[in-house]
Amino acid sequence: MNTIVILGNIGQEPELKMSKSGTSYCRFSIATSRRFKNEDGEYDTDWHDVVCFGKTAEFVDKYFSKGSRIAVQGELQSSTWISEGNETHKSWTIHASQVDFAERRTNGDTPVPARKDGPKEPDGGFAKMSEEDDDLPF
Repeated sequence: MNTIVILGNIGQEPELKMSKSGTSYCRFSIATSRRFKNEDGEYDTDWHDVVCFGKTAEFVDKYFSKGSRIAVQGELQSSTWISEGNETHKSWTIHASQVDFAERRTNGDTPVPARKDGPKEPDGGFAKMSEEDDDLPF
């Protein structure tokens, strides 16, 4: 089984691109803090490279930006290459299959996710109901 779930903040603007085959993909990094302090009494930060494809990539590009808190689920994949100096290198990338908003609540309010095109409407974009709407079936 190869499943990873992380929760953190996006480190740079997600970058949406198109592959040669026409599939959209998005790359970004996520910063996560460790649960324990180092010798200096501070929490270390780990950086995770993430890539997602298709509708997930378009969702990330549309609704997330640098600093947004995000939850990511996917699988960890490694890449190995040899540099010009004939040294072997290895890197790890999370291939995200699911992403979700993870904004923190403040004062018990519902979290409002960050968006590139401005803040989300507090009512979620639904029309307000008036008290005259009492012909509902429930």
